[in-house]
Amino acid sequence: MSNIELQESIIRSIRQLTLIQQLRLLDFINSMLRIKREGEPEGLLKFVGAFEKEDLQEMEQALEDCEQIDENEW
Repeated sequence: MSNIELQESIIRSIRQLTLIQQLRLLDFINSMLRIKREGEPEGLLKFVGAFEKEDLQEMEQALEDCEQIDENEW
């Protein structure tokens, strides 16, 4: 496979990915190149797309449960 054929194959494959998958792939490529992009998300933003929707719903429910105060336990 020539270099051009390889690049075209990669591009075809990337087009089949979702936006979130493409962003994760870009992060991976940049980590391989060791390039720190200026303005790259810090903190929790770097985890966008890392969790399944069901997992996020469970985490949200657990946090809501922690927000309730049981006055009888004071």
